[in-house]
Amino acid sequence: MRPKLDTTAPLDGLARDWLASVRAGGKSPRTLDSYRWPVYNLLLPACQEAGITNPAEIDRRFLDRLNASLLDSPRSSASVRSYLRQINVFLRWCEREGEGAAATAQLPKVPKRLLAVLSRDEIQALEDVAKMERDKLVVRTLADAGLRLGELLSLSVDDIKQDGQGWAIEVMGKGARERRVPIAPALGRRLRRYADRGRPRDALTDRLFLTTRRSARTGHVEPMAKRTTEIMVKTLAERAGIDPKRVWPHVFRHSSRLDGDGDAGVQPAAARRRSTRRDPGADGALARMNEQSRGPSVDHGSDVRRRYRTCVRAPSTCQPGDHVQWPINGPDVDVYTRRSALPSSPHELSTPPAHVDPARHEAAAPPDRACARSGDRGV
Repeated sequence: MRPKLDTTAPLDGLARDWLASVRAGGKSPRTLDSYRWPVYNLLLPACQEAGITNPAEIDRRFLDRLNASLLDSPRSSASVRSYLRQINVFLRWCEREGEGAAATAQLPKVPKRLLAVLSRDEIQALEDVAKMERDKLVVRTLADAGLRLGELLSLSVDDIKQDGQGWAIEVMGKGARERRVPIAPALGRRLRRYADRGRPRDALTDRLFLTTRRSARTGHVEPMAKRTTEIMVKTLAERAGIDPKRVWPHVFRHSSRLDGDGDAGVQPAAARRRSTRRDPGADGALARMNEQSRGPSVDHGSDVRRRYRTCVRAPSTCQPGDHVQWPINGPDVDVYTRRSALPSSPHELSTPPAHVDPARHEAAAPPDRACARSGDRGV
């Protein structure tokens, strides 16, 4: 049995000072908890057993023994890597404060597996078996907007926006960074209709998604909790005949970043690249394209991002102002610079930028090949 931790030891005092420094830096309480647990439950007890009272006594050999003991436990290598990363943050802080601890733990390798995803048909099946519009919108918003569960549940009625750029959702993401997520007009109208007429009229909160039962303590409906949403999507999976182990709220975010059905999965790095929506210009282009769509609400973001920062024109038979088919693709479009902007509307052609010689460019890149190359490059 592990001995009781000595709270009067110098290392414990340093750990408290470190957590105070982390909190003073603006980290959230949840981040603080993720920092605290490995240090107080793994590092400090191991130091106490080894008779280490000063950070300067922590060397690589001690950390390797701690690393090996964690890897030999039932914990996964990913969990061990996460724990040791937080311990290294504490040790580096001690070094900056002049307390020693120059050594840091080496991080174990973690197998790179394909991310689990759902096909668009499976997502549609989950939405179809939902009985309440609230549950249908939860599934569709997670799948089309690619929101994290916390971002979804923190949505308020006023976060659904419609302006000149189309429909969008404004969310506060990780790191207290606000961003604008374009959505299809069909989904935007459904969310607005639910916000206006689907929520209980006597709700005391402006949160968008609320519970159906009133709280026994307050007598009012409350915002949906994470656990409630997790149980809900598992129940929908059982109704749709999908293995519930494959369905959880964050899997919709993985699935929203794919350019197809996604049955084969996707590499995590590819998913991160496809999930980037930091440029408001790309958001506007996506919203304008969705405004022209008559089909179901789907994520066309990767198609727009591939062609963002490009200037397009038709071959010599067309004139500026002529109409072309949207999305921009096929042999009828010539892409000749990566530093210009998208046309201001899906059906507007832009003229060549002044710094580009069209004749020289056409000789180097014939129109029937340029667009294909741009799509392959993913510009």
